[in-house]
Amino acid sequence: MKTLVTCGLLAAIATASSLASAHRYEDDFDFARVTRVEPIYETASYSKPREECWNEQVPVRSYSPQPRSYTAPILGAIIGGALGNALGHHEVNKRVGTVAGAALGASVGRDVRDRDGGDYERTDYSNERVCQTVNDREYHEEVVAYRVFYRYNGRDFVTRKSYDPGSRLRVRVNVDPDE
Repeated sequence: MKTLVTCGLLAAIATASSLASAHRYEDDFDFARVTRVEPIYETASYSKPREECWNEQVPVRSYSPQPRSYTAPILGAIIGGALGNALGHHEVNKRVGTVAGAALGASVGRDVRDRDGGDYERTDYSNERVCQTVNDREYHEEVVAYRVFYRYNGRDFVTRKSYDPGSRLRVRVNVDPDE
């Protein structure tokens, strides 16, 4: 039994010794005193949309039928009838000439009245509100990192961090044997 305990004790000592020697070359951590922190700024630009509006005069066209006046056809019938009567030689010819002249005069008078298409175009102006989106550029200073000055074992160091570490900074300590 003594032999078994001795073997176990020797195995435990050998394992502890090998762990201690392996641990000697691994990194350890400690804390250094932060002496100063400087923010590092970067200029960033942003597009800020805004709506810009104004009033604008725009033409508005309207169409309406031209008022129908019968003055031109009536006047054409009277003039045509008188000419047809004057040109006829006999009484029958005068009647036929009067009727034909009146019909022709009325037709010419109607054509004169309707020569512009018969519709009346009117142009008015209306104020309409017009808007558009305009993008303004804005610039801002943003903290993107921190320059950290610290002291460890009497020596000064500088590093860059993404955060402000406060009054102390965790540092990795690596001890290597001098060969």
